[in-house]
Amino acid sequence: MHAVPAAGAAPEQGPDPLIGKLIGDRFRVVSLIARGGMGRVYKAEQAPLGRICAIKVVNAGFGAVDPEFHRRFFLEASISSKLTHPNTVTVFDYGRTDDDIYYMAMELLEGRTMHRALREDGKFTEDRVLHIARQICRSLREAHGHNVIHRDLKPANVFLVTHGDEKDFVKVLDFGLVKNVDERPEEQLTQTGLFMGSPKYMAPEQIEGHKVDGRTDIYSLGVMMYEMLTGRVPFERASSVNTLMAHVHEAVPPLRVTNPTVDVSSAFEALIMRCMAKQPDERFASMDDLLNHLKNIDGLGGSGPYESRSSWRARSPSRHPSASDAHAISSVHLRNDTQALTPVNAGNAGMGGVSGCAMP
Repeated sequence: MHAVPAAGAAPEQGPDPLIGKLIGDRFRVVSLIARGGMGRVYKAEQAPLGRICAIKVVNAGFGAVDPEFHRRFFLEASISSKLTHPNTVTVFDYGRTDDDIYYMAMELLEGRTMHRALREDGKFTEDRVLHIARQICRSLREAHGHNVIHRDLKPANVFLVTHGDEKDFVKVLDFGLVKNVDERPEEQLTQTGLFMGSPKYMAPEQIEGHKVDGRTDIYSLGVMMYEMLTGRVPFERASSVNTLMAHVHEAVPPLRVTNPTVDVSSAFEALIMRCMAKQPDERFASMDDLLNHLKNIDGLGGSGPYESRSSWRARSPSRHPSASDAHAISSVHLRNDTQALTPVNAGNAGMGGVSGCAMP
């Protein structure tokens, strides 16, 4: 559950009816932070604690348009609320009011998304990427332990904050597309026609409609590490369909082919390439496995016991896509790769926190 922002929409006139309203008997809406295609995010105060939080509200009547929305909302909110790792955004409460307002309250973050950081800072150093990647692994390790995978891991869904004296403290957010791997097929969110994932970061098995598991998130994290180091994703074509098919059929270009100025150890590049192996069995077995290898690279100053990318097999990229491949990929509902919300005031230093509460 995630909306493409209405970036070109004209500002609404008149006062916001929710400002000052009490939602769920305890969340007093203070101000509008951002809006998206399906709803809005507000700054709110939780009574009686006086805790300031972010609360996302779905546009009124959306449930009437989408009969499956009610079930999906409560399933996804319930799953998100069970995730308590410090590197995962915290969900405080969720529900539906008597006047048909669906809401989810969570921590309000001060900082910026990785997407924004890459746009503003350019490519990251290897040490910075290792620091961020390890935290993402820890967040998703907990989620996978609950039999939940993210399926839409991308820079817009990773928030970077300052935590005490630690910079780039990670908060993984927008588990709105999570999938419980224990669900029966008829209960899975994909049955609603809601397509999961963003073309630039999707794993081949996800694109082709095959079974997904924690290794699908590992592929997406590999793409993100590649992008952090080079400033570009490995596959970006003229259309989303062509980008998807490149993930399925084309070999990942070496980092220095994408950006000759990249300063990366051979060990780290080999790790990233393994994350992006076409076949899930050729990736790391779990987030814990990947985390341990990331720690080894960090501890060895960028060198480690990694084989070259030619010593492990990848699905041959030479297989030409068939007409049925193209049809299957073009039939999916694609998602936007960038921010989920349009901030009300882009000059507001606190607006970055909105992305810690991405719209359903």
